[in-house]
Amino acid sequence: ARYGHCDVPQEWEQDPSLGRWVHLQRTSRNDGRLSQKRVARLGALGFNWGRSNLSWEENFEQLERYKAEFGDCKVPLGWERSPALGVWVYNQSKRKGALTVGQVERLDALGFEWDRSNLSWDENFEKLERYKARYGDCNVPYRWKDDRGLGYWVNNQRTSERNGTLAVERVRKLEALGFQWARQRAAWYAYVGRENRNKAWYAYVG
Repeated sequence: ARYGHCDVPQEWEQDPSLGRWVHLQRTSRNDGRLSQKRVARLGALGFNWGRSNLSWEENFEQLERYKAEFGDCKVPLGWERSPALGVWVYNQSKRKGALTVGQVERLDALGFEWDRSNLSWDENFEKLERYKARYGDCNVPYRWKDDRGLGYWVNNQRTSERNGTLAVERVRKLEALGFQWARQRAAWYAYVGRENRNKAWYAYVG
């Protein structure tokens, strides 16, 4: 429902076990070990047994067209115009060591981003920008029905900031957008400033 397809990447960061399970269903069916009942249930869901039939070259050409249109190679996993291209881009970032030198060089020349963690953060930040433009704040509900992943991501930013593991440049980008680390703490932070603000807060409430 969220991405519009069943092509879960084998090393999907958000749920690696699901990616491995999907891969196992394909291999089990190809080996004749998957029951017809399960084959039918997966088929009714639109399960793609052969994954993408496109070659590496054809996918690369699609990525070139995406870059020409959007200015980058950040194809979302759930891109509605071509979900398979989003999966292919994700897979390239995970298997750089398995690519040929020529393939790596061509992706580099196109401006491909290998660090998917940064890419995922940027994608979610862009989603948050759209949420802010629509609703006027960054307080995405934790289980927001329109995009649960965004709600989880927002909560994770608060947790990471509280633990001191969120990069300074990301903290600044979020704050420039009007991000509230905690609704109760927002006014306090504005009063004490950034320096030692968590220490000051916990001294205040402790």
